[in-house]
Amino acid sequence: MDGKKTYTLTQLTKSIINLISSNLNNKTFLIICEISQLNEKNGHRYLELVDTKNDNVTSKSSGSIWRSTYETIKSKHKEEAKKIIKTGNKVLFPKKL
Repeated sequence: MDGKKTYTLTQLTKSIINLISSNLNNKTFLIICEISQLNEKNGHRYLELVDTKNDNVTSKSSGSIWRSTYETIKSKHKEEAKKIIKTGNKVLFPKKL
């Protein structure tokens, strides 16, 4: 490949996680993003998360909420869960590396 170093997706992902972890000293931080797509299968929720600027997608990632976790959210927030976890909403969640 023209002498260019090749990395697997796993190697790249691990390098990014290591870089972030070393800079944040394993602290918990918050991530805000918009749910652009939401699909349900077998009780699990599969999300496409995006960040936008001037109506242009600047970053995209996928996420999932396993059925047991969604049931916990639903039991805590009742009908509000459906209003919170829906396409078009911005969500804020904690992340620790």
